Amino acid sequence: MRIATLIVTSMLLGGVAARAEKPRPLVGPAPAEGVKEARPRDEAADAAQRTYSAKVDARDAADLARVAFEAKRRPGPLADGERPAFDAVVAAYRKAIDLDPVGEIGGYCRVRLAGAHQYVGDFDGAGRILTEAVNVARGPEARVKAQYEMALFELQARKRPAQAIEWATRAREALDRTPDQAGNQAQADHLAAIRAKWETGIEQVIERAGAELKREK
Repeated sequence: MRIATLIVTSMLLGGVAARAEKPRPLVGPAPAEGVKEARPRDEAADAAQRTYSAKVDARDAADLARVAFEAKRRPGPLADGERPAFDAVVAAYRKAIDLDPVGEIGGYCRVRLAGAHQYVGDFDGAGRILTEAVNVARGPEARVKAQYEMALFELQARKRPAQAIEWATRAREALDRTPDQAGNQAQADHLAAIRAKWETGIEQVIERAGAELKREK
């Protein structure tokens, strides 16, 4: 009887030990309350963000180069020895344009580069760059911006009101072709505000240019 009891006890203890030694799956510690688990990195999104950041950095560097150049002089033709500094401004803007040739940053930098040429009295160079901006503009909104800037340039820099009216009219026609793509009321209000701004600016150019034409007569 004693031997049978020992055998049963041994079998029970052996079963407990076997169950105790059964390996368990390895799991990490539970995340702390309120802390989200890290998600896998989106390589495509990271690359897109780096590309956009490079464009913005190039744009900002060009603007800073222009500000530094113009802070040391008054508007007017380049003096002896100023060409290298001005060429550096041009190169900075061209670098930014090359990174975004048909995008918003590229369009912005063309307008700013045209302004730099205008600052040193190179109106022909400014006109060529604004023409380039018009030619590469993609979509009605981009065309509105480029043609409006050309209208301002003709009116203010070249003092050619007839050409200013022509470009402003083109900008207004492009604005009329701009679709209202709004997904909600907030976007609709935003688009309406932008449209009103452009309409006001274009009409002001046409009005001022018309007044200039009357004075010329």
